[in-house]
Amino acid sequence: MGENKKDLDIFEMLEMEDAGMSDAIQAWRKGVYARQGLPRPMKELLMLAMCCVVNHEVGIPSHMKRAYDAGASREAILDTILQTTIIGGMPAYRRGATAYRNMFYGDNAE
Repeated sequence: MGENKKDLDIFEMLEMEDAGMSDAIQAWRKGVYARQGLPRPMKELLMLAMCCVVNHEVGIPSHMKRAYDAGASREAILDTILQTTIIGGMPAYRRGATAYRNMFYGDNAE
């Protein structure tokens, strides 16, 4: 237990602690993403919206980048963030807009 796990990805940590559970979770995640009902950019935009509403700070920039990398336009990403105001109000918008600003206008802008 003397290992420093602060810098580990949460899934890497789970793999080290409980490989069987990690395998089960990863298989489930891959299965959800493999479904064909929605295109990958749409799945990532949905994940982005949910992350904004529930204040999942790590998920917001992660799914925003994944959506963009999967082909979602900046306009689609911004529309998704604006849509979060319906359920999550201005706090959800602020969280998404901050990540959007950082991604597209920050030091490492796309």
